[in-house]
Amino acid sequence: MSDVDARIPSDTRVAIRNTIFAQMCGAILTQMLVQGGLASLLVMAAGGNDFHVGLVFTVGSLALVGRLAVAPIIDTMSPRVFIIRGLLMAGFTACAIFLAWPVQQWLGDTAALWFVIAILGLYQLVDYLGSASWFPLLNLIVPPRLRGRSCGHMRRACQG
Repeated sequence: MSDVDARIPSDTRVAIRNTIFAQMCGAILTQMLVQGGLASLLVMAAGGNDFHVGLVFTVGSLALVGRLAVAPIIDTMSPRVFIIRGLLMAGFTACAIFLAWPVQQWLGDTAALWFVIAILGLYQLVDYLGSASWFPLLNLIVPPRLRGRSCGHMRRACQG
């Protein structure tokens, strides 16, 4: 333990570790589903083509722009409440992808394809808008003098 680490209160140290763990768990679904290509495979398995895959990722790109509209809302409510609601909605949306097979059985291939596109687009929308409160939440947990190091540890743990 370094001299700087010895001066950090234990509850702050635990909170920082919890944020790193939360980032690792929260980011893995998005990285697997959207960035890892699983979304492309799901759309193709539902009978889609390149246009349909592009449509899914266009919705995600528009959701990133939507963060600008969400920022004032985060200021009016607690970032904790906002991110918990966003994570719950993203989790339910991700679980809804398992309904694609029954939709295909009941309504046919075309309905299943559009269901998969809608669910993946909704997942990205909810996930990206909900995660807009992640850094305001970190500002409440991590002391200013430790933010750079904490974010560095978080990136190292999640991305490499």
